[in-house]
Amino acid sequence: MAISVQVGKFPGRLTPITCDAGSTVADALRHAGLVKGNYDLKIGGESANLDTEVFDGDLVLLTEPIKGNQISVQVGKFPGRLTPVAVDHGDTVADVLRHAGLVKGNYDLKIGGDPATLETEVQDGDLVLLTEPIKGNQISVQVGKFPGRLTPVAVDHGDTVADVLRHAGLVKGNYDLKIGGDPATLDTEVQDGDLVLLTEPIKGNK
Repeated sequence: MAISVQVGKFPGRLTPITCDAGSTVADALRHAGLVKGNYDLKIGGESANLDTEVFDGDLVLLTEPIKGNQISVQVGKFPGRLTPVAVDHGDTVADVLRHAGLVKGNYDLKIGGDPATLETEVQDGDLVLLTEPIKGNQISVQVGKFPGRLTPVAVDHGDTVADVLRHAGLVKGNYDLKIGGDPATLDTEVQDGDLVLLTEPIKGNK
């Protein structure tokens, strides 16, 4: 079974990855192209080690010693790719944009569909979007090849798997399509929070 995990250095960008159920922190770091080095390991604020098993939805952070209160936020332009970032509890939209390397410019700011400002404090799990004026009904979806990195994208309500792949710069090719473990097609409509995976066709034992 495929699970999705976010991994990264704190504070900074997160890399969403997908891996097999039963995988460890070491596996997650490998898929994300990261090395533990002298960092401490934390999952959801709790201490972890390379052999700790990861579970669906886990946030795996490489932290400097004595860091705490990390939260995870996704940020990006709508429609388009999202950048997951790890920031401090109490940080603002401005902090999130800085870590993601984004500039507000003439875009409107929204958090979960509600208007926001650069001074708005972000909460764990927030979706911070830079939108053209008069945009609405944005949803967030993750897409990628299994096993491997995931790309979060923001799309319109009613968009399909084909739209998601286009925004993520991916091509279906000979891969099978799955949403949350169920077969899908390019015409399947995606829902907020969906995990869209490109999987090898009918692979057996590794």
